[in-house]
Formats: sequence, C-alpha cells, structure tokens
Amino acid sequence: MRISADRNFTIEERDSMIQSLVDKYKAEVKKDFLHGNYGTAYSYYACFQTLGSSLIFDPVHDKSDLTWMQAVANAWNEKYPSSPRTENLCNIVLECRKNRAKPRQIVLDIDGDKVRELGIIDMTFPDINGQERTLSSLRGNVILLDFTAFSLDGSTERTLLLRELYSRYHDQGFEIYQVGLDASEHLWKQRSEALPWVSVYCEEGLESDMLTLYNVQGLPSYFLIDRNCDLQARGEDIPDLGEAIEALL
Repeated sequence: MRISADRNFTIEERDSMIQSLVDKYKAEVKKDFLHGNYGTAYSYYACFQTLGSSLIFDPVHDKSDLTWMQAVANAWNEKYPSSPRTENLCNIVLECRKNRAKPRQIVLDIDGDKVRELGIIDMTFPDINGQERTLSSLRGNVILLDFTAFSLDGSTERTLLLRELYSRYHDQGFEIYQVGLDASEHLWKQRSEALPWVSVYCEEGLESDMLTLYNVQGLPSYFLIDRNCDLQARGEDIPDLGEAIEALL
C-alpha cells in the first residue's frame, strides 16, 4: 500500500491511517454487500478477506465482525446445511463466541437472603444500546419476565400480542423485561430495535444458567411478577394473561 511505504509519516500515523481506511472499507462492504445477502458466495468470501497476513473481518477481536459473520453462518446453515464451508463458518463463530462469553456473577453464586428478599432471582443483561438493565430495577411495577427468541415460528404474532398488552396496561404500572436468546445478535437487534419495553440480550443463549434457575423447559416462556418483586405465576399456569395482569395492578 502507498501509505505503508510513505516515510513522511511515523509508524503510528501510518497504522492509524491504514486502520481508518480498513474501517471505512468494512462499513461499505457490510452495508452494500453483506446486509440482506448473507447466504451468497461473495458474503462467505468477504469473511475471509485478508490484508497482508491479517483478516479484514476479525471475529476474534471485533464483536461487530463476529455478529456479521454469525449472520452469514446462519444464512449458509439454512441454505447449505451440509456444506463444508457452512461447517467452517459455524465452527469459527462458535469458538469466537465461547472465547468472548463473559461469566455472569449472579448465576453461580445465588445469595439466598437476596432471593428471599426479592422473591425472584435477579438478572442483568445489556439492552440494544449496551446499557446494563437489571430485572429488579422495575420493582414497583407488575412485570412480565419473558424468555424468547425472535427466530421462533410465530414470533411476529406474539410480539403483536405483547404490544397490545403493553399498550393497554403500561400506564397502570405494567412493564415487560424481555430476554432475547437468539443465536444471532444481529437478528435480535433488528427485531427489538423498535420495542417499547425493556428488551435485553443474553449472549450465552440457550446455555444461560438463568434458564435452569427459572426451570425454563421451552421457548417462549414467561413469568408474572407482582409489584413487590414476588414471582406469582408462570405461563403454563396462566389461563388468561390479560386478566392475570389486571389482578395484580
């Protein structure tokens, strides 16, 4: 590259200029080629472009690149489930996600006194803006704790139903704390961006200990929590969700 050979700049200046050009190139490729075309051959090969001996898209060190590579892997897994290239992509994504996973301190060492005080097992996950949101921060409201994945069949219809309930009861003190467990964070962001309630992402997905602690047997699964943060009922025990919410308001 001309920049790398230009001795009018220091090494640090050249590295910064090259990185700026790489970032600009990556943004253009993601926007103009990858977005909406994840299952194409050029999307696959884009994931393995190199600059010298380094990958341009670096899922090991760049979380955004990992998200995009995962979207490509998901699309290839749907279109070409038996392809060696699909297996390669999926293995890379799984290994990178495992290496990037952050342990949740509240999972393995549950404070029994705190659980008795709250009536629930608390949790904290990031929302779409990266802000950590804690379930117990909604105390004082009637809360629908919802474990879900937007990739599930019927997800759109279910979201419309939750919107109806939220619109009807929110002004009376009803909140939703929705935990997204999609394998694709990109898909979760797309589907949760316009939601009016607290929507958070669990990076551990189906491996999250929260599913075990709440004895979640399948998705979607929801729990109703009263204003004192006491767990009152779970989905299969609630014949009419609207009536159950009204009874706690």
